[in-house]
Amino acid sequence: MIWFTIKKTFFDLWDHLFSIFMLNFGGVLLFGLLLYLFQFLSVQPLLSVCGAGIALLIFGQYLGVAALMTREISDYVTPDVKQVFRYLREVWKASLVFSVLVALQLLIVLVILPWYLHIGGLIGMAIMSIIFWSSVLWWLASQYYFPLHSRIERRPGKMIFKCFILLFDNPVFTLVLAAGTLLMAALSLITAFLFPGIGGILLWHQVGGKLRFYKYEYLEQHPETNRAPIPWETLLHEERERVGKRTLRNMIFPWKE
Repeated sequence: MIWFTIKKTFFDLWDHLFSIFMLNFGGVLLFGLLLYLFQFLSVQPLLSVCGAGIALLIFGQYLGVAALMTREISDYVTPDVKQVFRYLREVWKASLVFSVLVALQLLIVLVILPWYLHIGGLIGMAIMSIIFWSSVLWWLASQYYFPLHSRIERRPGKMIFKCFILLFDNPVFTLVLAAGTLLMAALSLITAFLFPGIGGILLWHQVGGKLRFYKYEYLEQHPETNRAPIPWETLLHEERERVGKRTLRNMIFPWKE
């Protein structure tokens, strides 16, 4: 299942290179504009905080729209830029909550953790350790946030709760998702986040979430069955048929087939 998640993400990226590139290009432009806004308002501390808050809120909306567009790609549909406002109406509440959560995490990392580090001592180190690992757990769980919104749950509170359920119920798969996220982020630095970029990372999350959710559909339909093993070959049969038996060789040199 993990190998197929990697394969499907790769071929979805390849089949929608232009869409992913344009999605990332729009994100880079938006980030540049928001960075300029932040620098413009940074002449005063209060304005600087306001600028950072506005930037996070706007960028959160971009992430939500991008997540829905990558959901379309994972469903073998080319996203339509004309549908941006429909996506925005669909996701703005979840994106707003996500922005607030990111702001809280930044506050923890940039303000609270250094403060406890400065205090030192056994109590300070214990509290710092708890806060640090809580932040790591939330980052791992947050990879399911937009996939859940796209397919299962629209209420932000329920989404956060289910993110942690997915994390603790699928620890190995979640760590694989995290490793892929970090790898794609590192590769994106080379291309100034034009590829695979945010679009590629969100697509990775959407594909991972979509395939993993088949497990819960199966368990819901078969409540009497044992949770292990999950019949992944059966559950992913249609997805495998849609992706096909492509290889890297026939993808780059199709005339050699």
